[in-house]
Parts: sequence; C-alpha cells; structure tokens
Amino acid sequence: LDTLLVTETVSGLSDYWAPGHECLVYDTPEQGQWLMQELLADPARLAAMKAAAKARALAEHTYALRFAAILRRLGLSGG
Repeated sequence: LDTLLVTETVSGLSDYWAPGHECLVYDTPEQGQWLMQELLADPARLAAMKAAAKARALAEHTYALRFAAILRRLGLSGG
C-alpha cells in the first residue's frame, strides 16, 4: 500500500477519501499534471499523503470490513 490515488474529480469521493490529504484530485488533465509535478517536488508532502491514504485504507477499506458490513446488512452477524 505504498501508493497514492490520483483521480479526476468524482462526485462522492470525499465520502471515502480526503482530497488533498489522502488523494490527489484534478479537474483537467493539465491540472492533474501540474498537481503531480508539485507533489513530486515535495517528497515530504507525498510521503505524508501516502501514509494518510494507507492509514485510511487499512482502517476503513479492507475486504474484511466490507464483508462484515454486508453480513450486518443481511442480518447474519451480531456485530
């Protein structure tokens, strides 16, 4: 999980990730290129964003967590 999500603006993304903190979001390809260049020029910020994204992924976006949520919705789990 040593990576960073870079994506165009998508409705609802902020429900799952914090743009600018856990992922890089752009509106145009040119803006995306500029933002990536800026981020690559700042290794400390890149490392912080990757660490934040990893922490969120492990805390909220694992298969185990999603499967448990499905079981709860189906009434098959007491948790």
